[in-house]
Amino acid sequence: MASQVMGVGMRKWTAAMALSMAALIGTTGIAQADVTDPRAKALADAIKLKPGEPQAGVIAHIVEPGLDWWGSDGDRHTGGPIWPDSAYRIGSVDKTFSAVVVLQLAGEHRIELDRPVQDYLPGALPPHSVDGRSGFGPVTVRHLLTMTSGLPEIDAGLPPATPDELIDGRFAYRDFDQIINDTLRPRDRPWPGEVFPPGTQQEYNTLNYRFIGALIERVTGHSFAQEVQSRILRPLRLDRTFLPERDARMPWPHLVGYARNSRGDLVDVSVQRGEPNFITSTPSDVQRFFAALFRGELLAPAQQVELFTTPDVPYRDKRNCIVVTRPGWACFSAGLVRVDLPGGHTIWGKSGSNLGYTGAAFATRDFSRSVVVDTSNSDHSGPPPAVTIRLLEAAFEN
Repeated sequence: MASQVMGVGMRKWTAAMALSMAALIGTTGIAQADVTDPRAKALADAIKLKPGEPQAGVIAHIVEPGLDWWGSDGDRHTGGPIWPDSAYRIGSVDKTFSAVVVLQLAGEHRIELDRPVQDYLPGALPPHSVDGRSGFGPVTVRHLLTMTSGLPEIDAGLPPATPDELIDGRFAYRDFDQIINDTLRPRDRPWPGEVFPPGTQQEYNTLNYRFIGALIERVTGHSFAQEVQSRILRPLRLDRTFLPERDARMPWPHLVGYARNSRGDLVDVSVQRGEPNFITSTPSDVQRFFAALFRGELLAPAQQVELFTTPDVPYRDKRNCIVVTRPGWACFSAGLVRVDLPGGHTIWGKSGSNLGYTGAAFATRDFSRSVVVDTSNSDHSGPPPAVTIRLLEAAFEN
């Protein structure tokens, strides 16, 4: 297994530095700027995958006062090195991109956050049935953004897919309308109703943000990808971030995503399709996006407040949203999640996963400390990878 780490002062990477590091990795498998710096050493120790951990590889970019650190470990499946700024599929971190577009539209007075989404997408939500057992009342845009809508999860009522079904189905593609209709108007099972009355509780739910995607397309008349590109990617020059839509390819270099099939074999699932909101990016681009977002470069002040305001409602499952000042209370805002760490730091960010990938991006509110990390999975479910927890703890420990 090859491991690369790099800890440097707060200097901008130049093309020459990148080429130098590429040469080092290509010849020795190790690039290390300062092995004596205690902070860099702590991060280098944290990123090393331990025996028995199911991840095949990991990449990370961590910034704190006086240190701009890059690292990677793996590929444990092939034994080859991993470029620390490799491309990867960011999973539900794309919800933060979605929230930014909606909040920008709100700032332009093209969307009202407290207006029912039914006004923008007539007929998308089935109305309440006569007996009240299915259907939905008014769900506002804010309810969708903050996971307080009471909508069911995508494909609610279907049995969980097996590992082989996930692997074999990775080239399938559904647009926002298909996802909404398959979930709310299924042909093979009863239509679902509200999980709870809108605005009374919070529960993480990906269907909320498929409605957000459909809303963006309906209001703007453009595809979701076009709006993200014109509003975020091009202004910030995120040249290595793209929405593949129906294009299953992955750029090179990329972190290889693996999934384990029923025979126990690791399958390269890096090439996959999915949904219109899926995004491929790199640690440096994700860092740049969150830096611009936290520093107010993407949203007007009124909309910026929404990013760092959680609704005053309980979280439905009391086992979640517990690493906050009020355990069991809402911890998700519009596109972000709040975590209050034991050492006194409050961090905001988002985690996410696609088949073969699990990652996270978190920072302090002033963006003085930030972490972007992604792992190549060899498992399909479970809690955040231990290496991710180690890196977050190492980055925010003091």
